[in-house]
Amino acid sequence: MQVFKSTVIERLYPNSASDNILFSNNEYCYIKSLKTQAPPLKWKAHDGLVLCSDWCLVSEHIVTGGEDCKFKLWDRYGRSLFISISCDFPISSVAWSPDGQCFAVGSQNILRLCDKAGWPHSLEKLTSGSLLSLCWFDDSTQLVAGSGTGQVIHAQIVGRTLLHLLAPSKAEANP
Repeated sequence: MQVFKSTVIERLYPNSASDNILFSNNEYCYIKSLKTQAPPLKWKAHDGLVLCSDWCLVSEHIVTGGEDCKFKLWDRYGRSLFISISCDFPISSVAWSPDGQCFAVGSQNILRLCDKAGWPHSLEKLTSGSLLSLCWFDDSTQLVAGSGTGQVIHAQIVGRTLLHLLAPSKAEANP
C-alpha cells in the first residue's frame, strides 16, 4: 500500500463483501483492495478535510462529511450520487443504518436523517454541540449520538422520516 508521509489516515472501513478498505486523507477518499497490489482508487471528496465517512455494506454506497459543510454520497467507484447544500457548520459525523435504507448526519447542534438517495427527511435542532459519533441499533430503528459536550442523544426513527428524540443525558466518567 502507498505510504502517506506526514499525514494521518483518519478513517478506515473494511468492506467484508469485497475485501476492500475505505480511508480518507485530507480532502481525498481512497478504496484499496486487500487482494491485489493495484494502486488505490482515489477521488477528491471535499473542498477541505474529509471529517467523517461510512460505507454501507448493503448498497456499497459511501457517505462522507467534510470541513466544507457538505455531506456527499458516492458509489463504490467514487462517482458522485448526491451533494448536499452547504450546511452552517462542518459535518462531524455520518453513519449508515444497518439495513441501508437511510443514514444520519451530525453537525454542530444538528442531527439529520436522510434516505438512501441522500435526500434529507428530518432535521432536529439540538443544544449539545457537535455530534462526534453516531451509532445505530442493529434493527435500524434507533440511533445514539455522542456530542462534544459529553451529552448522549438517543433517537428513535418513526415512520422512516421523523426522529423522535428521547431525553439527552450527560455522560459521566466513572471514578
